[in-house]
Order: sequence, then C-alpha cells, then structure tokens
Amino acid sequence: MLVKQFGRDVGIGFAGSVDTDTAVAHRVICDGLSAGKHVVNLNAVSEAALGVFYKNLAEIYSVGAGDEPAATLELVEFCEKLNLKVICAGKGKNNPMNVRAIPDDFFEMGKAKNLNPQSVASFVDGTRTMLEMAILSNATGWPIDKPGMHGVSVNVDTLTSTFVPKKDGGILDSFPVIDFGIGDIAPGVFVIFTTDQQSIIDELLYLKMKGGPYFYLYKPYHLGNIEAPLSIHSILSDKKPSLVIKDKFVTMVCVKAKKDLKAGEVLDTAGGYTFYGFSISAGEAERKAYVPLALAEKATVLKDIKAGELITFADLKLDESRGLLAAWEEQKRLLG
Repeated sequence: MLVKQFGRDVGIGFAGSVDTDTAVAHRVICDGLSAGKHVVNLNAVSEAALGVFYKNLAEIYSVGAGDEPAATLELVEFCEKLNLKVICAGKGKNNPMNVRAIPDDFFEMGKAKNLNPQSVASFVDGTRTMLEMAILSNATGWPIDKPGMHGVSVNVDTLTSTFVPKKDGGILDSFPVIDFGIGDIAPGVFVIFTTDQQSIIDELLYLKMKGGPYFYLYKPYHLGNIEAPLSIHSILSDKKPSLVIKDKFVTMVCVKAKKDLKAGEVLDTAGGYTFYGFSISAGEAERKAYVPLALAEKATVLKDIKAGELITFADLKLDESRGLLAAWEEQKRLLG
C-alpha cells in the first residue's frame, strides 16, 4: 500500500503475519526500500532476523504499531521519560504453551472462526511470542532472562510479585528484561517498574496504584492491524518509527525441531509441522551457530535431528533462492 502525503510516497510492507511467506515479505520490504520509500514491516519473522539490514537501507523503517512489541514499547517509553526504573516488560500469551502444536490440531477452529490453522499453531507453539518479545528486546536493548524466557502462569494481580528480582520473591535473575506470562494478562502488555525515590512511591500508593515498591502499567489490549496505520501517521507527521531495532541484536529467534527430523526432509514455515521458534541471546546463537527462524524456512535437513534439539547451520542446507541468506550475510558485514 502506498500513501501520498507531503510529496512523498510511503511504502507500507503489509506482508502480514507469521503465516505469510517470509521470502515474499522480504521482497516487498526490499523493493520498497530500494525505491526510496519509508517502510512499515508487519512481518515478525523477517524483522527478528534482518532488522538491522532493513534499518540500514531505509530513511525511515519501522515495525508496525498495534502488535505487542510496539504496544509494550509505548509503556516502556512512558517510564523512561519519567525516569522510572523498568524491571520487566512483556506480554500475555493467549493460550497455554504447546510446542508440539501443528495445523491439524486447529482445522475445526479455523473453519469456525475463519482463521488460518497454521497461524493459530504459530501462536500456540510459542513461535509468535518468541518473535514478538525478541523484537521488543532488540528495540529496547534489554535481554531475556533465560533462553525461551520464563513464560510462567501469572495474572494481573500477581505481576508485581512474579516479574521482580529473586531477592524480592520474584523469578528474575537480572533486570531490566523482556518476558511473557500466561494468564488473564492476555491479550494485554505490561511493564513492571520501581523508583528509588520514596516520595514517588508514596504518591503512587496515594493514587491507588497497586504494589510497592514494584508497580505495574498494564494495557489490556492490542489491536494488531487495526492500529498499524498509526505508524504511517507517526512517520508522516513526526518522522518517527513506532519501533525499530537499536544498533545490534540482543535476542535472536532460532528453531527447535518439533518432531524427529530425518535427513532429506524439507522444513516448512512458522506454525507448521517441523519446527518451532525459540528465543536465545544473540551472543549464544552466534557462538553455537544456531539458525535464525527466517533462514531455516524451506531448508533441507542434512542429518537426523531429535525433537526438541536446537538446529544449527551445520544441520541444514539453506535455500539461497529465497534471498534471505544474502541479506543475512550483508547484515553480518554491517555488524562487523
């Protein structure tokens, strides 16, 4: 979609959600950027692997408003402007984690609710959450607390007793970090914060904020594609992206085998039958040569892989025709 305003076309990369072929999304984004357009990317798989590459090509490049990363970032920026100390930021997952979920499990639901079963599986198996929180991690520069994140059962009223440091009865080894929970916080997003100023804590309690010394900000919804046009407005009015990666990757989304894989099998795409996404620190992913999700799609398995194993570059023959590998190599050059 192109929007004409202020004498400039703004290219909108409506390549869609994780069930959109990442290679198609990549071509749309690159074509827009090569033509000198501003681009808003709604495809999480491409952003999680190639955000630095896209940002380097663009005058203004943005991840779309409305999805959890940008919605959470709004709360983060609120805290940062007020010099409040963020401890954890994240989202609620809509359903219990089942890393073995496949499209077959959701055909009837898909028919009833007009949903793509593969898209549903990508949410249930955690892939979508891993991608969204990695994007938020890379935009804030804050890491995840552990591989795959905690993803514990938590409700709104237990946020400030859960996503806080262990020394204070919570689950976190460090802060600030990015994480997610499963409970009535879905489909919302949250930030846990504190402050060293007792006067501010006293004022927050007077204003009936729950908690102390840790408090939460909670937005009980995100509106996905409905909110995405806000990114267009932000770019045209303020020349400001809704969300963009900082200078480097902090968290990568790699892949684990969803079942035992045999040499010669061809991997499918997110939410399919062969793998699920798993978030891991970018440093560890590089050291151990784990394959990012975007590059794993449509790759050929070179040797048998057990279910649950993280997949490495040595395990696969990547499909170079999709254009993603070339962009990945160029991004490595840019990152030095």
